[in-house]
Amino acid sequence: DPFNLLVRALSDLPREQFYGEMHSSPAQSVLDLVSDLDAMGQRDHILALLEGLLRHRPEEGCAMILFTLAYYRGLTGRDCTELLRRAERAPLGQTYPFRSIEARALRAAMERGSARAPFLLGCLLYDKRHYQQAAELFEEALRRDPGNYMACRSLAVACFSHLGRRRDALPLMHRAMSLH
Repeated sequence: DPFNLLVRALSDLPREQFYGEMHSSPAQSVLDLVSDLDAMGQRDHILALLEGLLRHRPEEGCAMILFTLAYYRGLTGRDCTELLRRAERAPLGQTYPFRSIEARALRAAMERGSARAPFLLGCLLYDKRHYQQAAELFEEALRRDPGNYMACRSLAVACFSHLGRRRDALPLMHRAMSLH
C-alpha cells in the first residue's frame, strides 16, 4: 500500500525514496510514525526514522523533530546535548505539538534546561484545555527566556480567555508586541 507510511517505513524501500516521496509535511508524518513505533516499543526504528529524516530532508529539521530525536537518544543512553542546542535555535516551522511522545520529549528537554520546551509544552497543554498548567509553562518559558514574545502572547490569551485574569492580559499583550 503506497499510502501506508508505517509499512513503507518498515520495508526495505531505499531511504532516499521513502523520504523523497513524502509530500505532505514530512516532519509531521514522521512524528506520527514515531508515535506508532513508540507504541510498539521500536526505539531503534524511531532513531533510524528521525535520523534519516534529518539526513535526507534536512530542511525538515524543525525544533520538534530535534527535541524528539534528543529524547529517544537520551533514552538509549546516547548524548543528546548538541541536539538540544540545535532545537533551541531551530525554526519552529510547523511545530505545534499534540502527541504524547512530544509531551514526553518536551518534559525531558525542560529537565535539561531548555528555554523553548516550556513554551511548546504549554501550547500542547493549552490545546488539551489544561489552561492553568499551560499558563504556568508560559510563565516558566518567560523566566527562562524573557524575550519569548510568543510565550508572552500565549499567556495573555490564556489570562484573558480562561483564567479570569483579564487585567493581566493587556499589559502582557503590550509586552509581547514590544518584544516582537
